[in-house]
Amino acid sequence: EFRRVLFRSCSPYLHELALVVLAWNNLHEELSLLFWTLIGASDSNAVLRIWHSIRSDRTQRDMLRAAQMGDLTHLPRVREKGIPFASRAREDIEFLLKAVDSIASSRNHAVHTPFAFLNEESKITMVAQDFFGHPMARKLSGKDLAFELQRQRNSADILTAFTQNIRLALYVKPEPQWPSRPILPSQATRNEAPHQKKQKSRRRSTQPAT
Repeated sequence: EFRRVLFRSCSPYLHELALVVLAWNNLHEELSLLFWTLIGASDSNAVLRIWHSIRSDRTQRDMLRAAQMGDLTHLPRVREKGIPFASRAREDIEFLLKAVDSIASSRNHAVHTPFAFLNEESKITMVAQDFFGHPMARKLSGKDLAFELQRQRNSADILTAFTQNIRLALYVKPEPQWPSRPILPSQATRNEAPHQKKQKSRRRSTQPAT
């Protein structure tokens, strides 16, 4: 009975955690299609088998980084649009990959952190279990987990859309507009966990007036 109540109370946190995993997977699926587009091979199955043979997300992104080097003149759209178009494509793909690299650690912290459950004032909240010094849990310690997980999901979704728009701009006819670089949600907003806010509020309320 307790476990049923526990997971029902924490279902919003677990839901957001699941969405982070799905968003990350969708992002790398879109990166694989961009890799295929940059390779320029007609046999998509062969290119994607190479991509999926790599077990590390980071190594897959390194492959994509290597694929966008060079003049890209094997792509019909680049031959049509010229060197400035190729340069912009390379610069924005590098921007994209750096942005994905920048959120990878946060995603790893969320997915690999052990969590604990606090029962305060008849409300159960999920927090990072950093008591035993887990290094990834320490990165999430004290943060508002619901907000942090939403931020991670939104960041991945934004980069997925940017990846797709770059890919389509490289070959779709009629030619779509080249996408603008996105701005990711800030990590600096609302990082404090609700139970910590309550503790600070209680401390302030018990301080003697001066």
